[in-house]
Amino acid sequence: MNSASPASIFIDGENLLYGLLSVLIPEKLVPERADLVKFDLISLFLEAVKDNTKPINIYYYGTKPHVVKDMGEEALEASTKMVEHKQAWGEWLDKQKILYITAGNLRARQKKDGVVFQEKGVDVRIAVDMVKLAYESDKMHFVVASSDSDIIPALRVVKEKGHQITYVAMAGSTNRAISANVDRTVTFNRQNIINNFQSVNK
Repeated sequence: MNSASPASIFIDGENLLYGLLSVLIPEKLVPERADLVKFDLISLFLEAVKDNTKPINIYYYGTKPHVVKDMGEEALEASTKMVEHKQAWGEWLDKQKILYITAGNLRARQKKDGVVFQEKGVDVRIAVDMVKLAYESDKMHFVVASSDSDIIPALRVVKEKGHQITYVAMAGSTNRAISANVDRTVTFNRQNIINNFQSVNK
């Protein structure tokens, strides 16, 4: 890989948060999502970009949550917590010079076991931004932290334009189809997550 290639990291925020919480909650390091407001994301991605010497741009994609007032007390409480968490998490990302990009929609749905929230459209925005950058840049290193197969057509365009791509995922949760369309796959494990949480939450 060309060590002079500038790197840009594209993160599917909800996908990443799910992976972090799947470790931190069982380990009793955070009680729930709202309590995760600090995490060393930079170090988590160092392995993926260690061959690069030029500036790294990090783009974190997520929806803009809103308070749901017309679906009962459970939805109101859950959505209020999401809004508060997004503000605290967004402030932390800003301190790390990670750009939070608002994309897609967050929809609340009533199901038998309660209210669930689903993101729609984030992967489309990531794909569009990747393709745009692929056409505008020369010899970039694209680092993708998303396991949504919908981004595969965008990855193919990036490759066709001659750029390098690294796919980053949690160990045991890699998407084989995505791995088949990139130059390199890098994984992080449970201990990596614990270490990068504890390093900023002492």
